[in-house]
Amino acid sequence: PDKPVLYVFDFDETLTIQSKILQNPINLSDNMFDDQRLDDILYMFELIRDSHPLNKIIILTANIAENVKQYLSENTVAATISAPGKITSADDPIQDLIKEIYSHIDGIIGDDVARQIVSSAGGAPQFKYKEMEKMITDTYQGYTIKFFDDNTDNIDAANKLAATYPSKIEPIHVTNNLLSQFTSSFK
Repeated sequence: PDKPVLYVFDFDETLTIQSKILQNPINLSDNMFDDQRLDDILYMFELIRDSHPLNKIIILTANIAENVKQYLSENTVAATISAPGKITSADDPIQDLIKEIYSHIDGIIGDDVARQIVSSAGGAPQFKYKEMEKMITDTYQGYTIKFFDDNTDNIDAANKLAATYPSKIEPIHVTNNLLSQFTSSFK
């Protein structure tokens, strides 16, 4: 088969429909997803898995990784996820979708120790640059990276990385419709 791909997604405003989720812990009653977004994410993640047995999915978030892990973990989801206007129950389809999405994720990377530095000094692009460079040169050497982010500074950092490592990373700026941008970049 072709070379495997590492799909790297930002969390807030790229996978979610909510922006700047910096509070600790994440307010689980916020409307972070709608039904359509969850369906789109599950479709994308299944397509990624079905297209190559070694493809990986990573969430790269500069300063809320532990919150995202907690939010997406099965224990948290089972008790507290809410959809717009309602609290989920044990048999809620939203909860089931989030659990299934979570089962496809290979890792969530972030720097929670540097939370204040990253968020106050605009360090997210530098952090994401360093993490993706580590992926290219060490952790996922045999992979091509597709990086999805809504933030232009993070995309600029990824473009600099692409200039240093040609054909190793493809930055994709998510500006509106994640599924549309994903499918147009999917090969």
